Amino acid sequence: MRVAIVEDLKTEQEFLNHCLSRYCTEQLVPCEIKLFSTGTSLVETGDFEFDIIFLDIYMPGLNGIDVATKIREVNKDVLLIFTTTSVD
Repeated sequence: MRVAIVEDLKTEQEFLNHCLSRYCTEQLVPCEIKLFSTGTSLVETGDFEFDIIFLDIYMPGLNGIDVATKIREVNKDVLLIFTTTSVD
């Protein structure tokens, strides 16, 4: 399974990475996790061939909704999960 985590807050990125890594290890699921600190950095790779992409909604530059729109132009099957620490 290929997973991308797109999160600008380092602590949140590390937490989600830790949780996913632990889950995959415990469940014996082979998992490759790629970390991105901005939506722009993911878009610039042009690599949207993931099974799951966790997208922070509020990020500098391209926000999670903008990134999701670009991903859907290329990959309609990837599971998109929006995350945020915002109380709004």
